[in-house]
Order: sequence, then structure tokens, then C-alpha cells
Amino acid sequence: MMSANDETRALRERILAVFNKWDGDALKKQKKAIQFTTISSLLIPIAVLLMTIQVLAFRSAGIIAVVLISLELGALLFSLLILVCRLAPRAGEWAHERLRAEVLRREGFLLLARVGPYLERTSPAELELTMAQRLAQIDNCINPPDTYLPLRKEKPWRDELEDAGLGKTAPPQPGCLEDFLKDRVLDQRDWFWAKRGKSNRLNWRFENIIRGTLVMAIVIASMHLISLIFGTYETGGGRPLLRLVIEIAAITLPPIGSAAAALQAVFQGRRLGRSYKLHSLDLDVLHHELLALGAAKTETTISQENYEFQLKRLVLRTEELLANELRVWYFIMRPGLS
Repeated sequence: MMSANDETRALRERILAVFNKWDGDALKKQKKAIQFTTISSLLIPIAVLLMTIQVLAFRSAGIIAVVLISLELGALLFSLLILVCRLAPRAGEWAHERLRAEVLRREGFLLLARVGPYLERTSPAELELTMAQRLAQIDNCINPPDTYLPLRKEKPWRDELEDAGLGKTAPPQPGCLEDFLKDRVLDQRDWFWAKRGKSNRLNWRFENIIRGTLVMAIVIASMHLISLIFGTYETGGGRPLLRLVIEIAAITLPPIGSAAAALQAVFQGRRLGRSYKLHSLDLDVLHHELLALGAAKTETTISQENYEFQLKRLVLRTEELLANELRVWYFIMRPGLS
């Protein structure tokens, strides 16, 4: 016969299995959306480059000119098909699935600490029934995932905890503090910090591309102007290689810079980097508060009832912080990658 801890662990594994399903789907659709958005943003600059090379370098109707214009036409037609036939991934679909996956990830920790919907569920049968009801609501494509993001039902879960008071709720699972600290607080804090660096580096790359293309466009335009003013711009005949490169660059650099600016706006590296940094620092504060609570328990300077009550408070504060981060992320990313 399974112990109560084993039964709770089995329930959390069921939640984890559902989370893994939505997490995998969200990752696949996110990758597809990012690839599609990147390719779509580059189609117009590529079409401009192909047309410019043909017009300036291969004026006569030869095989190279035909190939270049055919490729340009293909790029333009594909851009048109994206708009007319709506080939792009459905607006916000992957963001919805990521949100649903994160709500499911949170569910396992609510069960671990016996907070929220599990606050007064003491027996394994009550826990299983509540968990099954929650999964039935979350694990589907009908109910919007953002409706489950707030930590409340009729009233906020934190208020329900405060109203219940010490010793009047189900005790957390043994080892809750250690598991929550390692698998939730530290894991999420380190992930935020790593993503902060990645987002900042991505934004920095786009800014360098935009600045570089702008500076190069100014230099090329200046060279072009000088050649016109001082009469070095010959008419007729073949074009010198340097002049040909200058003309191609002068025409194609602005669309390339515009595409980089569009992608920078899509990925929102600067805003996400700031959000990740702030939430990572906030999680570090909660990390130290959880360590202090654990030390107080070890040194027996706090009663068991008060320890469980304070632990639940910290768990709910952590989940409120993470829910706020999800709201910020959803607000930033959903318009960008839709």
C-alpha cells in the first residue's frame, strides 16, 4: 500500500506528464513561429537585392537575368501568399500554449505546499479529486489559460490562507521547502538570469546591425553624391566594379536595416531582458527568506504550525511574482510573434 507521500508524488507526476505535453507543443510552435517570422522579414530585402543586381549588373535578357528576376518574383509571391492565404502560424497560439504549460507547472508546486485549491485537502482522495478537476479545466484548448493565471477563485488564495490561520490547513508535503527552493525558486531565478543575458545579447546584435547598415548607407550615399558632383559618374558603357557595388549597396542597405529593426521589435530583447533581470532579483530575495525560514526550523526557534504557515505565505508570494512575470511576458510577446 502506498504511503501518503508516495500518493502525493504520484499525483505530481501526473501533473508533470500533462505539463510536458503542453511544454513540448509550445516549444515546437514557438520555434516554427520564430523561423517563419525571420524568413518573412527577410523576403523583401532579398527581393530588392535580386532586382538591383539584375537591373545594374545584368541588363541584357540572359539566363542570369531571368534567374534573378524569377527568384525575386518567387520571394514577392511568397510574401503575398503569407498575407492572402494566412500561411503564418495562428496569432498567439504558441504563446497561449506556453501560458497553459506554465500554469500546469505551477500546479505541481501548489499541490506540494497545499495552497490555493489544495489548502484544506488533507486526504489523498481529496487531493486526487481536486487535482483531477483542475486538470480537466486546464488541460484543454477551450478554456483560455490566462483565466487560470490569477491566484484566486472567489477571493485571492493569500486571503484564504490568512483567514484560515495557523494550524487550520493541510500540512505541506515533507521536504516541501527544500524541493520548492531548488526546483522552483532557484531553477526559475537561474533561468531568468540566463535569459536576461541572451535577450540582451540578441538586442545588442540587432542594434549593431541597424547602426552598421545606417552608417554604411550614409557612407555609400556620400560616395555616390561625390561621384555625381565631380563628374566621375560615367554614362553609358559598362559599369566599373566599385561603382556597381556602391549602387547595389546604396539601394539594398536601407531595406536590410528596416528588416533588422522589424525583427528587433518582434523579439523585444530589451524589454524582456529588463523583466527577466527584475524578476530574477526578486526571486533572490525570496530565496534568502526561504533559507532563513529553514534555518529557524532547524534551530527550533519557530513552532511547526507557524513554520508551515510562513512557508505557505512564501510559496504564494513566489507564485504571485511568477504569475506577474508571465503577464508581462504575455503582454510583450503575443503581439510580436503573432
